[in-house]
Amino acid sequence: SGCRGVGSVVEALASGLPRKLQHLHLDFSWSDIRDRDVCQIASHLAPASALRYLHLSFAHCADLPSCIPVLAFQLPRELLDLHLNFAYTRVARTGFAALAGSLPPALRHFSLNLAGNYIS
Repeated sequence: SGCRGVGSVVEALASGLPRKLQHLHLDFSWSDIRDRDVCQIASHLAPASALRYLHLSFAHCADLPSCIPVLAFQLPRELLDLHLNFAYTRVARTGFAALAGSLPPALRHFSLNLAGNYIS
């Protein structure tokens, strides 16, 4: 089962992120979220310059082959804590190279869950 129609609400949610937001936790596990939706969210992260704690979960989603590089390049530079959960979700290997090269310099804690993952 899971949540359906997530793409229809992502744009409104992403564009409504307050600039002073410091903590953001979004869990799209078991939803029908797609690459374009994750990219939409990512495009609104960098302008949220006050963001210090970011937790994103895409566990048990379908294929998300190209969203990780986009997400990586949009991470706020002052981010302190980053948790990404891609458990049981198909992702592209190239995205992780981009992520490793784009981790914010202020980052103090980073966790990445790839349990049961298929990396292409």
